[in-house]
Parts: sequence; C-alpha cells; structure tokens
Amino acid sequence: GEEPLCPSLEQPCGASFCPFFPGLLLAAYAEGDLALFDCSLCVPVTHWAGAIAQAPSRDATVAWSSRRPCVFFVKCGSLLDVWDLSENVCGPAHTVDLERELGLGGGGNGIAAAAPRATCAELFVDVSGRPVVGHNGTVAVLGLPSKFTIPLQSAPPKHGQPVQPIDDLLVPGGEREVFGTLSRHCRSVDVPETCALERDVMLGILASMSPLQAAV
Repeated sequence: GEEPLCPSLEQPCGASFCPFFPGLLLAAYAEGDLALFDCSLCVPVTHWAGAIAQAPSRDATVAWSSRRPCVFFVKCGSLLDVWDLSENVCGPAHTVDLERELGLGGGGNGIAAAAPRATCAELFVDVSGRPVVGHNGTVAVLGLPSKFTIPLQSAPPKHGQPVQPIDDLLVPGGEREVFGTLSRHCRSVDVPETCALERDVMLGILASMSPLQAAV
C-alpha cells in the first residue's frame, strides 16, 4: 500500500483565540513559528519566525491567559514559554523548564517516565491565569510570578499613547465601504472591569506591531 503522507512542518499544529477580543487568534506552526491573526483580515497582524523553543515539533501548543490580555503561553517539549506583549513583543518574558519544575530529571522516572503520550492537549489555563500542563504522563498546575496573573493597573509608559479607531480615519462617505475592521462589524466581548485597561493597552500594541518580528 501507499505510505501515508506526513503532515508538513509548515502546517499549524496549535491555535488559541484570545478571550478578550473578537477574532484574535494565535497560531503555532510545527516548524517553530508563531503568528497572530485578526480574523477580519486575510494576513497575520504579526509573525514571529523561529519563536518556539525545541521546534520543529508537531506537539507545540498555545493558550491565552484568562486574566491578562497581553499574556499567552507556548508549550513545546519540556519548555513552557510565557509571553507578555506589554513587556516584550519579540520574545518570551519567562520560561519554565518542566523537567526541573516537575522533578522529572531529564526524562522522568517511574510511572511518569514509562507513560505513553496519550493526551490530546497538553496546555490549559485556569480561571486564575495559571497554566495547567501535561508532560511525560504528569499533569501540574504551575505557579507563576504574580505579574503574569494580575492584570495591569496602569499603562506602561511605552504603551501609553491612545489608539485612533479606523472609523475616525475614513474620509466623508467612506463609512459606506465594507471594511471588516470597522467597529460596527466587530462582535462585542464582555471584558471584566479589572482587565479593561490592559485590553486597551493591547489594542495599542496590536496597532503598532510590525508585520514580521525578529527571530528569537
């Protein structure tokens, strides 16, 4: 019989919608890239080349924080990267070595080391913003520095500029044109009051991002 075709490393292997925005999608690619999409557009908002540690791997997974609009997580192999776009848009702000954190010592021991990989998802974020990860048959809720789980209380100076909506930039009569990014076409998302300021900071970050970030 014919040999089954292996999935291309250029194909996405994980994705996650941001709970604070309508249609903001983070995608991970097996070759090691990350891309951030606004689903009202046909091209990525930005693309991080070679951003996933321990890639290439088809087991890379991503998840957004449930507490901080600027934070997302990337798990691949034994590493968990914590990205905070309010701090750095070009790379992770914190990395957790799961072998060391879970005490598995270079591949695990006992039941954890012998357990086959049977999970279909290795990354989840609980309501407190803490990542729940699976690795080598072990599942753990990871503690993180509080700055990654508590929403911003004030806008960082470098992200303090207000964002002008595209609706305000249209010439008279242009409002009749069909732009998917106009506010009237956007689905509303209920954002907790404690996260509203950081949501606005994230809007400014998205508006100022370059289409291609530096490789990390």
